[in-house]
Amino acid sequence: KMVSPALAMIAVTYALARLSFGLFLPNISISLSLSESEGGITGSIAYVSYSLALLISSFLIERAGHYKVNLIAGITAVLGLTGIATAQFFIHLVISMLVAGLGSGLASPALSQMAQHTLSSKELDRGNTWINSGTSVGVILTGPVVLLFTDHWRLSYFFFAFIAVIVWYGTIM
Repeated sequence: KMVSPALAMIAVTYALARLSFGLFLPNISISLSLSESEGGITGSIAYVSYSLALLISSFLIERAGHYKVNLIAGITAVLGLTGIATAQFFIHLVISMLVAGLGSGLASPALSQMAQHTLSSKELDRGNTWINSGTSVGVILTGPVVLLFTDHWRLSYFFFAFIAVIVWYGTIM
């Protein structure tokens, strides 16, 4: 019951909100007139925010609980993806990637705690394996979108944001 939504959240926060950027970077760079350095900075900032989120995740989970932290992770994915889709200049894109990257650093520890509290010890290893496979599932699903809509990266990011809203809504139900 909790594994499928958790897998979907990992797919959204890791693959769509963070890893898909590199696949669209050439077209984003052309559209926004980014230099190579700006493209590199933008791609790297998601990893920086991911790392920062990992550092604060246990504190947040302790204070707010794993359920709320998972909801925050979903919100950061939605906001970050929407920001990327609407970015008109470098700093807007950087801030959007910063927000998008937070989700993966928050979701993974929160979902691990959720699995620990929800699944039996017999189901835990298998459940965590499936949850963490969400990254691969998300990357596999991202591939066709990139191939079909590379030139329409904004539309792709709006589509990813729409998926993120559905996944986020599924986690609150």
